[in-house]
Amino acid sequence: MKRIIFFAMTIALLLSACENKTTPSGGVPRAWVDQPLDGSVFPIGAVVHITTHASDAQGISNVAIYVGADILDTGAIPEGQTYVLLNQDWVAAKAGVYLVSTRAQSVNGTWSSDAVTTITILDTPPLTSTPRFTVTPPFTPTSRFTVTPSPTLAGPLTFTLTQNAFCRQGPDVSFPDVTGITAGETVDLLNVSADGFWYYVYWKQFNAKCWVGARMGNVNGDISGIGVLAGPAQPSIPSRLPHEPPVEIPPTVAPRVPPTAVPTLAR
Repeated sequence: MKRIIFFAMTIALLLSACENKTTPSGGVPRAWVDQPLDGSVFPIGAVVHITTHASDAQGISNVAIYVGADILDTGAIPEGQTYVLLNQDWVAAKAGVYLVSTRAQSVNGTWSSDAVTTITILDTPPLTSTPRFTVTPPFTPTSRFTVTPSPTLAGPLTFTLTQNAFCRQGPDVSFPDVTGITAGETVDLLNVSADGFWYYVYWKQFNAKCWVGARMGNVNGDISGIGVLAGPAQPSIPSRLPHEPPVEIPPTVAPRVPPTAVPTLAR
């Protein structure tokens, strides 16, 4: 009798363990506003690049982006997407303080809490950027026979991030991100963009070369002699929203050519 009771309890525990492993967890989806950063200031007329992402273990079915009470982007997400990244451009009609927010809905109908960031639009036109770096002319020696000691080469320039930042394929937020670098990481500084607002860096930890915003950290070393690098051409803006499914084009079928009849010769 004791053996039968022990066997029944063992079977019940095994069935319970299998049920726990096969039953999906019903969590709440999460949403983030990646760009613009909280507290950012823009002149009126400037294009504000808004980047958001959302995730849920069971899948995302809907994402909404708002500026104040106005919705900018919403729609169904392709089935099975557990991570969704959306980009949207917005231009303010008047100066003021605006709340940029986003939220996401999972496939089971649960909405996430709102992710919110605050931006300010100033009633001033965009400023013309001035290059932050000047080119120093090459040194001309005063005498052919003056012996100049060899300079001691300094180590490579580095850049330490003071906040989390995307590292992108080109020097603008319109380029796709290569990776995300967390605050406190130090990367090698290779080049600077022509306007001085982006640095081309090398992250040894993941063997990645990409562009990061100059205001996202501090330079370690003398940057006056750094080379200027032109980034790739800016990507074209897609004609459809990121959440729209691709259009399927049927394959081209070659026309069938009937066989040519061969005449039978009389004998």
